[in-house]
Amino acid sequence: MLEVNLIFEVHCYRPPWGIINPISKFNDSRYRVYVDDDLITERSWIWNNNIFLKESVWIKSVKVCEHIVKIEPVVCIPEQAVFSVLNFAIANVPATSTKIDDLQVNFTLR
Repeated sequence: MLEVNLIFEVHCYRPPWGIINPISKFNDSRYRVYVDDDLITERSWIWNNNIFLKESVWIKSVKVCEHIVKIEPVVCIPEQAVFSVLNFAIANVPATSTKIDDLQVNFTLR
């Protein structure tokens, strides 16, 4: 088994009404990080739009294996927060990656 270090940025855009809304369900924006079907973490987004989080996730995997990293927004309505994954990299193992969409990255260990 290989220990694999995934590094990526999570960005979030929240419209002004979503940041200052007095109804808590509209300003409580969260996201979940999955690798394949395994939930890795859930975080609340409490920062402004000009901030991003740098995630560093460790997984165990066999060589020559394909995986998907997925960000799942946890919001009341989709318009309250738009998340995206940027600058995906694997720090310690040779691999190739392909961005599927703003929320998913496919990677294969070599």
